[in-house]
Amino acid sequence: MSTCATADQLLKDAHPRILRIALLLAVLIHVAAFVAVPRFSIAPYRLAEEGPPPIEPLNIVIERPRRTEEARKPPQVEAFEPTDTADENATIRPTAIDLDDLEMPLVEERGRPDTFEVFDEPPVAVYKVDPVYPDLARQAELEGSVGLLIVIDELGNVERAEVVVSVPGLDEAAVEAVLRWKFEPARQRDIPVRVRVYQTVRFQLRG
Repeated sequence: MSTCATADQLLKDAHPRILRIALLLAVLIHVAAFVAVPRFSIAPYRLAEEGPPPIEPLNIVIERPRRTEEARKPPQVEAFEPTDTADENATIRPTAIDLDDLEMPLVEERGRPDTFEVFDEPPVAVYKVDPVYPDLARQAELEGSVGLLIVIDELGNVERAEVVVSVPGLDEAAVEAVLRWKFEPARQRDIPVRVRVYQTVRFQLRG
């Protein structure tokens, strides 16, 4: 009978020793891993004591725009309806204005309360400039009298002239002429005063 051990027999004999070595190595690896890894602890979450500043509410005041007063509507003009009874041959009669009976309108002049309209001695024209007849008015054979309200100062100079009776086409020429006139000033108790008077300028074509 042979006394030499077979390979299977040798493996069976060495198996317990290999198992012990493997178990020892596993224990050593676990111990080393436990020592090498740092410890950590789980702490409960705590809210921060100091938070962000509180949000203050904004007070926004919105002003409504003021309502503007509604513009007054001009009165509506009723439509003119011709009648069947009108005479087709009817004409408009010329209107005659009597300048002597015309009332002189009062014009408010602020800032000069020393302007008289009633005085003892009226102003007297001492120098007159004839108005320049406009070419268009001359060609159209336009005639008439322009009524002016003029202000004469204490020295007899014409300060201003305002048209109150208009003749279209002749007004500017009348104003330009009267502004160059000179007067003996009006007097109130022998004192020269500033007055406002009515003056006419006649435009007439010579035949």
